[in-house]
Amino acid sequence: MKAVGFIRTGIAAQWTWRLLAILAIVFISACSGGGGSSPTPPPSGPTPGVTFTADAASGVNRMLMAHENPGSTTTFVLQVNADQMTGLYGAGFDLTYPTAQLSFVSAEEGPFLNADGSPTSLQVTETVAGTLVVGVSRLGNISGASGSATVLRFVFSVQSAGTGSLLFTNTSAFGPNGAARSDIGWFGGSIRVVR
Repeated sequence: MKAVGFIRTGIAAQWTWRLLAILAIVFISACSGGGGSSPTPPPSGPTPGVTFTADAASGVNRMLMAHENPGSTTTFVLQVNADQMTGLYGAGFDLTYPTAQLSFVSAEEGPFLNADGSPTSLQVTETVAGTLVVGVSRLGNISGASGSATVLRFVFSVQSAGTGSLLFTNTSAFGPNGAARSDIGWFGGSIRVVR
């Protein structure tokens, strides 16, 4: 009987050692990643870039701001769009922007006022940092423009992280006879820059 007990104890000890060896191999393989490198964790925090949020707008005959190049982290292109507009001959306004986040580079006309090949005039002056004084108009004895399209594009370089507002102030618009248009809605927005 003693020999049988010893054989059983020896077999149990062998299986115990084998089981421990298998567990050790599994543990070492799991910890080492199987010889490969462990995956890099995704970066935490918000993705760098510029986010533009337009103010809520309703109705017709609207001037709206929009972000033209949302993928860029170094340049911000702001559109001023006519939306459901009738008979617009020209407009003047101040565009204020946050100088901590943006620096003005240039301005150009979009296709709205000169879509039919009509001559136009554009004047943009930065009188004080953060305020652009803008005037844009069709020229000659012609009708006003109607429809929806980009009136102007403003290009800014992105400076630093933070938030700020883009606003229309001192707004005016007129029809082909020079009469003031009080039916135009002006809608700005805000930006958030993440670095």
